[in-house]
Amino acid sequence: MIFIDNRYKLKYIDHMEKEFYEILGIPRSSSEKEIKQAYRRLARQYHPDVNKNDKSAEEKFKQINEAYEVLSDQNKRKLYDSYGHNWKQAEGMNGDGFNPFAHNNMGFNFGGFQNINLGNMFDGFFGNRSQNYQSSYNQTKPKPSEVSVDVSLLEAFTGCQRIVKTPSNTKSVEVKIPPGVDNGSKIHINLSGTDVYLNIKVTPHHQYLRKGNNIYIDLAVPYYDAIIGTEKEVTTLSKKVMLKIPPESQNDQIFKLQGLGMPILGEQEKNGDFFVQLKSILPTGLSDKEKEIFTSLKSLREKPGVTNE
Repeated sequence: MIFIDNRYKLKYIDHMEKEFYEILGIPRSSSEKEIKQAYRRLARQYHPDVNKNDKSAEEKFKQINEAYEVLSDQNKRKLYDSYGHNWKQAEGMNGDGFNPFAHNNMGFNFGGFQNINLGNMFDGFFGNRSQNYQSSYNQTKPKPSEVSVDVSLLEAFTGCQRIVKTPSNTKSVEVKIPPGVDNGSKIHINLSGTDVYLNIKVTPHHQYLRKGNNIYIDLAVPYYDAIIGTEKEVTTLSKKVMLKIPPESQNDQIFKLQGLGMPILGEQEKNGDFFVQLKSILPTGLSDKEKEIFTSLKSLREKPGVTNE
């Protein structure tokens, strides 16, 4: 029996962490297929999209993913079956043949205590060798990694999903790309305790030009429509609208459609603007009759008192 001196002020945990098998609701003898079936069922039930603003469901979803990540990997599952929630520390042992975190070593069970200086406790039994174990126990957090993700302009407008796999992870995860991302946007996710940053690259569109949160497009109209005025259909990123072109509109004149540009990242229901630049089409292949009309128009415009500006 080990007696703990109250002077050390050890923090007692009045509950044990749930076992991964218990989280998935399966016995230890479950097959890989049964583990996967249990994970899919629970993931659908507790997914954040299904349980919006439910913190308990969100926490349960995290636990389910953590449990599945370990139990679906044969090597990790073997370590977990032997060492429980200390399987990561066991994985980092240097192979000396003794692991102070194993549940069955010498009858000690430290599952109920936190903040115990394991190095000091085992120095009296095993000397400096315990420092190696303490070093493994205090593993440093894995270095962040970066992954480049390409999205189209339309995907950046609506938001999309991508399957992400980092070089240091054997598993893939589906990630949501929020609406409004731009070149250089970074999205932070956590995969198995590793920070991953997604570097977003938005591929150019053949028709739309993006400048910040605003979108620009050219609209070609016959010269006579620009002169006498008309209405033209414009296809924005979200819908089609009718644009009124007033009489005597000039080439390269710009019209603004407010609030129809890109979503502003991080600001709900706020968008940039959509700009339409007029491009007048001059006629070619004129008939003799058309040439006569233009000649008459020129004569009229060159009369004294008529401004051609």
